[in-house]
Amino acid sequence: MQYNEEIDSVKCLECGNNIKYGRSDKKFCCEGCKNKFNNRRKSVMIRLQSRVIHSLDKNYQILDKLLRSGADSVMLPDALQWGFNPEYMTSCTRSRMRTIYRCYDIKYCKSDTRLFNISRIPSAPVADKRSQ
Repeated sequence: MQYNEEIDSVKCLECGNNIKYGRSDKKFCCEGCKNKFNNRRKSVMIRLQSRVIHSLDKNYQILDKLLRSGADSVMLPDALQWGFNPEYMTSCTRSRMRTIYRCYDIKYCKSDTRLFNISRIPSAPVADKRSQ
């Protein structure tokens, strides 16, 4: 890397001040600006992840409550009113003529008006290493 005594055209990504010394590819004027920039960027990702996890957990609670009450379908407007967000699921697969959605260990199908075929996915048996 080339070192310059004065770099007038390069500005700190955090505070916008000119970087007057250091490497030619330097991005921050000091460690404080570098830390502030990276902490802010990381906090945005953490907030986004928290929102997604909260939405998945809310969907799971609603689906789990329906299963515990013995229901395997619900009108979509009712689920939306309870806080269900159809934009969030852990996976979706196309099977025959339907799309099957999953929220952790619960699967369901969705139409324009209903959530239906709500059921828990049976867990696969865990092989005992001692018996092999």
